[in-house]
Amino acid sequence: MELFATCPLCTGECQSAIKNRRGSFIEVEQACTKCSFLRKWSSQPPIRNAPVGNLLLSCGIACNGLSYTKAVRLFKSINIAAISQTTFKRHFSNIIQPIVHCLWIKEQQTILQETKTRSNDLVIFGDFRCDSPGHSAKYGTYTMLDAQSNKLVHFQLVQSNETKSSNAMEKHGFIKCVDFLEKQGFRTKSLITDRHIEIAAHVRKTMPDTEEHYYDVWHVAKSKCMMVV
Repeated sequence: MELFATCPLCTGECQSAIKNRRGSFIEVEQACTKCSFLRKWSSQPPIRNAPVGNLLLSCGIACNGLSYTKAVRLFKSINIAAISQTTFKRHFSNIIQPIVHCLWIKEQQTILQETKTRSNDLVIFGDFRCDSPGHSAKYGTYTMLDAQSNKLVHFQLVQSNETKSSNAMEKHGFIKCVDFLEKQGFRTKSLITDRHIEIAAHVRKTMPDTEEHYYDVWHVAKSKCMMVV
């Protein structure tokens, strides 16, 4: 507030006060006691009535995979104003998530079009990742990567209640990814996955066009090391 103590016109004394505070945003009202100078100063420009700094703060936390609780704990420890958890959740659900999804759809269509110009036969890496270790996962993501372009072509989020158990999520996600690529006009020529028995059986029975199905070397080496131990 020392920055608003002096009038920029007559250098006289000013009366200043914070009239509005929203997260990391403040609005200061400054009035000179000698001349008619009066102004309202904002620390951030607005975007549709939302302070841009608050939006960028929410975006920074979300896009870097940070926990809101840990990020705000850092800000508080060095006395930096931050947004509330309610504001963060509103920004995430109403702005950040729809924008990220829209950009991904556009990027995916571009990647698929570039891939089609090269060939409709794909060499695909596939792998599954859960939100927690063990056999109690609630969510999992199956991801497919084009080996020739080294670009992500599709991923599928799976929830455990879509299947009979959390162990069945990997096969379910794999099938959804393959179905999506087939609808886009692609053929899985070669496939590289981990040593998932149900996926291997599914490939043999329902994917006759797949010429080769390889196992990830890391999983093969891991199983051999376990056998030696």
